[in-house]
Amino acid sequence: MFNLEEKIQGSKLLKELKGEKDLPWVAGENERFKGMTFKDASVISGNAHKLRPDTIPLARPPKINISIPMSYNFTERFPQCDFGVLDQGKCGSCWSFAVSKSFSHRYCRKYNKPVLFSQSHLVACDRRNSGCGGGIEVNAWRYIDLRGLPLDSCQPYDGNITKYNCSKKCTNESETYEAQFTEYWSVARYASIEEMQIGIMTEGPVTTSLKVYSDLMYYKSGIYTHTKGEFLGHHAVEIIGWGTKNGIDYWIISNSWNTTWGMNGLFLIKRGVNECHIEDYVCAGKVK
Repeated sequence: MFNLEEKIQGSKLLKELKGEKDLPWVAGENERFKGMTFKDASVISGNAHKLRPDTIPLARPPKINISIPMSYNFTERFPQCDFGVLDQGKCGSCWSFAVSKSFSHRYCRKYNKPVLFSQSHLVACDRRNSGCGGGIEVNAWRYIDLRGLPLDSCQPYDGNITKYNCSKKCTNESETYEAQFTEYWSVARYASIEEMQIGIMTEGPVTTSLKVYSDLMYYKSGIYTHTKGEFLGHHAVEIIGWGTKNGIDYWIISNSWNTTWGMNGLFLIKRGVNECHIEDYVCAGKVK
């Protein structure tokens, strides 16, 4: 029987993964989970789903004649918009990181202004979500539609805090509180792989969530597919691009577990087969 209190480092599961033949990804210990249990990991994978995909309106991608390349990476195409990999710390705020960073990328793509928007503001103020207890990306996008989002420099994130107070003032009193918005009620989901790719190319990265299993804690490199291990929860991430390697199509994912996990904080996951349900909840808002 699976024990959530088991330490991630040195577990039986890791030994089993290393013994797997033809595994398309490399398994090993990550510094990010040093000293942590699977229960700890389930907390930072928190992303409680209460909506079915079909309750989110469909996107209307621009009707343009565009060729989708074999590979694409938003942060390589727009290096001025690369904010690096962030860290949600001990808080189950993956949903706020995925949405605020995607919004930042899309804002930078549209206005060529490399500004990072606040994750902590969403955690503190989005009442449709549950702060460090988890949330839903579409609700966070709708919050930005209605209330806007200030800069991270105005309300910075502290990964050691698990409870925030909502405020419309900057932590740094010398800075003026100013929020940026998406277009009203603009959040939408994508109905196909091609629409997702066109959306990423023309507007910027999109948000999604995936089912997290205990083997993901050991991801080091390669193209991840769930191999073995127990379900821990849903986790929100940002899709920033795609590619193909050894005949396997993949998405490029920006995570919020800092650079001591995976490929300096990124990971690749099999594309086009709805691996871990990653293609079910893809959505994004249009920058105003």
